[in-house]
Amino acid sequence: MTTSLHGTNKTLFYTTGFAYADCLAIDYSTGNLYYTAVGPTTSQSYIGVVHRSTSLHKTLIYNLHSPRDIALYPSKGYMFWTELGIITEIGRTNMDGTSKIYIATTQIGWPNGLTIDFTSNRLYWTDGKRNRIESSNLNGGNRRVISTDNDAHLMSIVSHGQYLFYTAWNRQRITKINKLTGLKAVFMSNHPELGRLDSLDIYADEIQDVSLSCSSKNGFCSTFCFPTPTGRTCGCQDNVNLQADQLTCHGVSRCPTLLQKLNFLDCLPFPGHSCSFVCKTGYQSAINTSVFCGSSGQWNLPTDTLCEAILCPVSMNSVVLSPNCSRRIRDSCFFSCIDGYRPTTSTNLMCTADGTWNRDTNTLCSRTTPEEQTGNSAYVYAGLSAAGVVVLLVTVVIGIYCLKKRRDNSTRNPYEGHHISNESSGYTTFGNGGYDDYSTIEDIGDPNINKYQN
Repeated sequence: MTTSLHGTNKTLFYTTGFAYADCLAIDYSTGNLYYTAVGPTTSQSYIGVVHRSTSLHKTLIYNLHSPRDIALYPSKGYMFWTELGIITEIGRTNMDGTSKIYIATTQIGWPNGLTIDFTSNRLYWTDGKRNRIESSNLNGGNRRVISTDNDAHLMSIVSHGQYLFYTAWNRQRITKINKLTGLKAVFMSNHPELGRLDSLDIYADEIQDVSLSCSSKNGFCSTFCFPTPTGRTCGCQDNVNLQADQLTCHGVSRCPTLLQKLNFLDCLPFPGHSCSFVCKTGYQSAINTSVFCGSSGQWNLPTDTLCEAILCPVSMNSVVLSPNCSRRIRDSCFFSCIDGYRPTTSTNLMCTADGTWNRDTNTLCSRTTPEEQTGNSAYVYAGLSAAGVVVLLVTVVIGIYCLKKRRDNSTRNPYEGHHISNESSGYTTFGNGGYDDYSTIEDIGDPNINKYQN
């Protein structure tokens, strides 16, 4: 299981199956979790490792006699563990599971707890049957008893600075001793409510021991990077082999790297890896973070949102850009000035690489003078006068056309529809049954038509 240090957000990390996980150790080079697994039989007991990001699993050592505690020394590439079945011993192997040896096999009862002092290169363990704490070098030599605690049934142990801390089934407290003298230090009184204390760990501000070969870019391994005494080896999950490059596992998913807007920096685009990136020319970062490659071969963030195009500003004093201006780097754009302003230079701009225009936008347009405004008004008046002349000409033409058409109609039958009356007041014409009273220009001006005139 995994949870925060305060016990919240508890989630399932990995299911071990028929064997139960006893003790854990973290490789801070990679974040991978090592554990001892105790099964119903020796053949079902093993040491495994789970990839911290993808939860992929690899079995490192098989056929163990009830493995109990485990300790890692990444900078030297070693893994240590204890066994307390039919055979009781302390073993050592490379962190990839190779070069397995046993460094302590005699005068050991129940080696329940194990820890490493990285400053002195010493190994410490608790013996629950003999009720004592022992120490040796990394090869199992120079063994010596540090302290005893009769009837305690010693369990877990950790090292911090010049002190060791341990738990015991028959002690309802954590005990603190000097790792050189074995003398107890004041630390904690008994708390019966704690019951039986089993495992122990310590969280401190010390620099964690890591492998330089694996802590950078996961050693360029696609999946597992295992520290070894000579550097590192790459590994794959169970039943999967490495390809010929000895870096990449067969069938491993790969996140896409050929992207339009960005380039990845020395990136391993495999599940569980984080990658930094830089935006290509013409783009800038929209988010300040790295991206994580998921188990399905997809980045955890949409890659098209990581970088945005660099655009020159659209808002400028007295300046209006042409509608088709993209404002991208190296693009040219035309502009115009708002009413009351005139261009002071050519009306062409170019967007430079830093997202600014190649000219001072505050001086592109200047306010027009009163004389220029008057001249512009004169042009407007002149334009309006010309328009008036055109309208007048059109009106005259239309009038002449209408008069001509009426005259043509009258020529066909000059007396049709007229009644002539000789009244004292002269003559009167009636057309259309007397509803329209009119005299035409043709009637007045043509002597042939006005032959009845007195």
